[in-house]
Amino acid sequence: MGICEQEKIKDHLGHFVNIMEMNPGRDLIQALVHFWDPNNNIFHFNGFEMTPTLEELAGYTRYRCPGGFSKHGKKLDNKIGYKAWQSHGRRAFLVAFLETMVFPRHDKNIDIRLSSIVTALLRGKDVTIIPMVLSDIYRALTKCQKGKDFFEGCNIILQIWFLEHLLYHPVCINFGVHFHNNEFTDRFKDVIVDSSFLEGVKSWRRHLHKFTSSEITWKCHWFSPKEIIYRSYHHSFLILMGLRGFQLYVPMRVLRQLGKNR
Repeated sequence: MGICEQEKIKDHLGHFVNIMEMNPGRDLIQALVHFWDPNNNIFHFNGFEMTPTLEELAGYTRYRCPGGFSKHGKKLDNKIGYKAWQSHGRRAFLVAFLETMVFPRHDKNIDIRLSSIVTALLRGKDVTIIPMVLSDIYRALTKCQKGKDFFEGCNIILQIWFLEHLLYHPVCINFGVHFHNNEFTDRFKDVIVDSSFLEGVKSWRRHLHKFTSSEITWKCHWFSPKEIIYRSYHHSFLILMGLRGFQLYVPMRVLRQLGKNR
């Protein structure tokens, strides 16, 4: 895939595609599952709570809404022309990427519903998959806590979210610049291979049992507190629609992550 096609993919997925360059930390994810509250979709630690938010996931990936897409027909044949074949190749990549990296299945089969999602991404002007990604992460955490071994969600995004809150950053990070230039990707790789990085589920659990709210970077440096979704008009919660069901979303419980006082 050429540079031009890669940029077109980013028009529809933002910097989600950069997670292909990162290795998942299975030990960390398994340790986090131990602290997950499936009734409220939140992590309970030593005297404080945390949960991934829509705004944080959108910030990490720099997700942008696509600017439309010209229709190219449904039939595949050798008369449709090179540009149409390019568009079909783009569609195939999007489906494969979402299935492998964002909405993985234990049986490794492709969920046919992803084709409809990709169609919406290609044709829509105000389309985002962020709520779906977060919903499936919540679902995967709950399933794993009940004994399921395979994490059917975007575990790398969950890993990035937690490490960005756990680690102290002496320099403000502009994700719009650093992620685009792969600097954030490289820095994240450096953290993973760092010899001082914890190894093993037991090591992570011991650490998570002891660490306190003072060791957390609550609000990301790039986060704008003016742009948050924390409740619906009638309720203090929202419902996220995922690929595999619905999940409760209660950002009111983690207002410190959203730049607000509790």
